[in-house]
Amino acid sequence: MVGKKLFAVLFLGILGTLIVIGAIKFLPIQKSHVKGHTATEHFGKHESVKTISNVEELAQIIKSEKPMVIKFYADWCGACNYVKGPFSEIAHELPDINFYDVNVDDQDIMSYIDEHKIAKDGIEALPAFILRKKDSINEQIVGGRNKERLAKEIKQVFS
Repeated sequence: MVGKKLFAVLFLGILGTLIVIGAIKFLPIQKSHVKGHTATEHFGKHESVKTISNVEELAQIIKSEKPMVIKFYADWCGACNYVKGPFSEIAHELPDINFYDVNVDDQDIMSYIDEHKIAKDGIEALPAFILRKKDSINEQIVGGRNKERLAKEIKQVFS
């Protein structure tokens, strides 16, 4: 009796392992955002949201005349994770605007932002979105939003 139960348990364990291996082999694996690396999104190789990973990069980006949206986030922020996908989708749909991510846990970047008043009211809540056009802040949006509302607010500023 014990032999049959042991055989059944081993058989089911092996079968389960084979199912998991098969699923891993045939299911696509998506890359996720990793701190300090360029964000990848689900539309292929086109990078629509770029992660600002150092002060020098931020200084260059801020000098741009092209309209931009800078999202301030933290990995531990639930609302930030909620808007991550919609933000990437909007960036893909609006190629005439540059979209960036800044992790607020990077103290060097945040000090630079405060010192140069890149966020006119500072970053007091997350997620925060700074919309800039021609070297000035046009709007600051704070809080999680669904895709439609966020897209509408971005389009209103840049239309």
